[in-house]
Amino acid sequence: RLTIYKPKPKHTQQREYRASKGVNIILKNIKTAKQSCLLEHKSIETNMALMECDPEAGTKEVEEPLSKLPPVTSKAGKKKFVLFGVCLAALTALAIGLGVGLSSRNSGTQNPQSTGGGSNSDTGSAVDKTGNNVNVEESVVDETGSSGTGKDNDKEPVQPQDPIYPILETAVVNEPEDTPTVAKALAFNVNVQPFSTDVLTGYSDCDDLETDIEMALKFGANKIIAEQSERECKDYWYRPIPYAEMEDAAIAAPTTMSLSSPGKGSKETSYGTNNQVEGVEEADAIQSDGTHIFMAYGSEIVVIDLDGIVVTKEKIPSPTEDLNNDSKVMDSDIIDAQPKSMLPIENDEISISSLLLNGNRVVALAHKYDYKARKNVSGGTTMAFIYQFDILSKTPLTLVHQEEIAGRYKTARAINEHAHVVTSADIDTWGFNSALYRCSNKMYKNMTNDEYFAAATAQASESAPVYASGVMVDLLGEEDGTVSSCQHIVQINSMMSGSVSGMESAMTSRKAFFSRHNQILNSFHQVTSFDFTSDANSLKATRNKAGAFMNQGSVETYASESNLVLAGRGWNYNEDSSYDEYTMLLGFTLNGVEAKPSAVGEVTGYLLNSYSLDWWNGHLRVATTNSQKGSMVPKEGDATSMEWVVTSPSTSQVTILEYSGKEMVITGQINDLGVGERIYSARFLEDKAFVVTFRQVDPLYALDLADPKNPVKKGEVKITGFSNYMKLVQSNYLLTVGQEADETGRTTGLKITLFDVGSLDEPKEHDKYVEESRSYSSAQYDFHAFRYLEKSKRLIIPVSTYVNWQDPEAVNFDGFKVYNVDATNKIEPSASITHANDDNWNWCYSQARLPSRSMVFDGKLVTFKGHSVRMSDDLETPEMVWDRNLDEGRNTTKSYCWGWR
Repeated sequence: RLTIYKPKPKHTQQREYRASKGVNIILKNIKTAKQSCLLEHKSIETNMALMECDPEAGTKEVEEPLSKLPPVTSKAGKKKFVLFGVCLAALTALAIGLGVGLSSRNSGTQNPQSTGGGSNSDTGSAVDKTGNNVNVEESVVDETGSSGTGKDNDKEPVQPQDPIYPILETAVVNEPEDTPTVAKALAFNVNVQPFSTDVLTGYSDCDDLETDIEMALKFGANKIIAEQSERECKDYWYRPIPYAEMEDAAIAAPTTMSLSSPGKGSKETSYGTNNQVEGVEEADAIQSDGTHIFMAYGSEIVVIDLDGIVVTKEKIPSPTEDLNNDSKVMDSDIIDAQPKSMLPIENDEISISSLLLNGNRVVALAHKYDYKARKNVSGGTTMAFIYQFDILSKTPLTLVHQEEIAGRYKTARAINEHAHVVTSADIDTWGFNSALYRCSNKMYKNMTNDEYFAAATAQASESAPVYASGVMVDLLGEEDGTVSSCQHIVQINSMMSGSVSGMESAMTSRKAFFSRHNQILNSFHQVTSFDFTSDANSLKATRNKAGAFMNQGSVETYASESNLVLAGRGWNYNEDSSYDEYTMLLGFTLNGVEAKPSAVGEVTGYLLNSYSLDWWNGHLRVATTNSQKGSMVPKEGDATSMEWVVTSPSTSQVTILEYSGKEMVITGQINDLGVGERIYSARFLEDKAFVVTFRQVDPLYALDLADPKNPVKKGEVKITGFSNYMKLVQSNYLLTVGQEADETGRTTGLKITLFDVGSLDEPKEHDKYVEESRSYSSAQYDFHAFRYLEKSKRLIIPVSTYVNWQDPEAVNFDGFKVYNVDATNKIEPSASITHANDDNWNWCYSQARLPSRSMVFDGKLVTFKGHSVRMSDDLETPEMVWDRNLDEGRNTTKSYCWGWR
């Protein structure tokens, strides 16, 4: 609700302002005692807690006169009042100085450990293992001059604990006011380890993981409490709202074809997925065993034979309802308010993302953006459905087993019969964090900054253990809610490395640190491994879970036959606390159904995609780009204006690493690729690599990686445009798909290029073909859409063209094109297969879609796109054999329709 701002009378504002100037120092003196007491009570009923926590000095004697002081109107009255305030402040300062001096003389030699480990010897505080402050009895001096606790002298005080990782130590709540760092305003003394080989140990006890989650929550709470304690609540027009007038707010709960080409009479067959690594099958929405085609279409597995006959349509079951009893449900009025395009799949159905195929077993990997999500984890649920396929059965697809995994589906790999499914779950910390926001919670109404700080710290301290337990169950819990194994979960860390002093400096700079690096629990990336050819009981018993918490939701996945790598963004700190962009690498050893954390590494810069990673001959090769750096400086000739100045241009590099124990150690590196540009594509081919960078022109770099200790940049060729995907064909040629561009870097249309890379010293553009008009191919970013026939030397890719609407003769096109790509001839189009044009663009389609794919069976071309599947009789003089619209009849049976797109 909108709160109308009603200012107080002017005389009231004058009285309170002048009074506060005179007693401000006294209020500061009682702050520490109040905070410690509030933390001890952990009371949400703030008024009651404040009454219990008033020190003997008397809050009432200080605060009561504030409401009774008469308005100060005369000049003489003003002078007297100011003089009274100054004198009172001087007396208070003198008392503090005497107290500090006496305390210093009687405290003896300071314990060297008392200045670290999150303890404070001046205020007598320590922390437990989760960062909570533990009160230590203050030393007092008795009449004989001996030092004691003020109670029983034989009772030993609680000793402060040394932090395991002091470089990320924060200060306790009651830090002295004169501490010269921002860390004095942090609520919890939490220790989060840096990114290192130590994180690979995992958790032998799941209770330790739960404790680390609790500490990470408090680490994030530090930011909120520190910022909110200095916040001034404002109304809609950004005018200050007096806390006494703040509204209560609810606390958030946690076709015609024409062909002419060489290779006449070819009976080529090619239906496998365009995988990055040989021997490692990548999950895809369309698979084939050579006689049948399996398609993921919405919530159904559609199976057709090569005659276009639908063998079966199997609708996968919905995931288990009510994953936990306290699941949150989005209000119906919120759902009704959502536009149709933003709602989940029709009828809240589950949607299949990809399929894996091995023998007669089919794995459907589905995802559901359900509104009845887990309480503490968002991103929906991934389901793995394992089916037995038997064409002779009345029900060709029989469900054998289903597996529920928290988070959204990312990708999957299959090495023989062993599947490795990668998912990503967002940790929904809003339920925890929202209770700490000052201006939206009535519990903080009428509080001073210090009172809010203490109350919010108590709130976070109380709720963090409960929330951590919920996160554990949501992420790793079995059907009965228990968490059985955390051995292969990488230990929670800061995703930072580098100079210890640099990280210490970053920690004391709240603005720099919190703006980027506080999201330790941003997401959880999990690898679930299982044998999908075994029976249901064996599959469940041998299933393996591994994973890691990362501060980035987007993580790239690469897998060879023996290794899997998760690559996420991180930061490496320099001595001056400046940081460089880094990619943190987590390596997992794959052994059957086990993915075990085995090594960590880091490289400068950020990845483009999974093709920026490659494992060959015992070494990991990584291609990355460092973003440009700059700063705002006064504009030359105009000191009142600022302008952005680049201090360090972007640059790219290829780094080679080898495993040395648990660490990936850099053996060699090629630097300064495409200065001022960024990587648009990379391809590693055994002892060679090719990298394309772009800004206005397209340099293609040829790299020799034969010697991992001394990689060499051999040659380069600069042309207009850029390449997004590269594939080695005909032994010494690199076939690429990308965009043409003019001299300014503006793209003009789809470009297919053939590079001659027979000599790494002199790579050259052999030929190119550019599609006119505004055109692109999904193969530029979805590499499974790319198919090259080595025997007939043909390229098959999807093409979409959007013409100028002012041209009455022009027609939109969405389908496939076949190109002749033979080094002995020019690149030229030889056929086109239309799936959608102006005639059927606005038909009634479902929300389900097929990705753009192509397969060839004994010379017959099958293409998949959007909502249709089409077969052509050959690649020479083709004619349409059959055409299947998967939404046929929908326009008469459904209440609403979706367009082709």
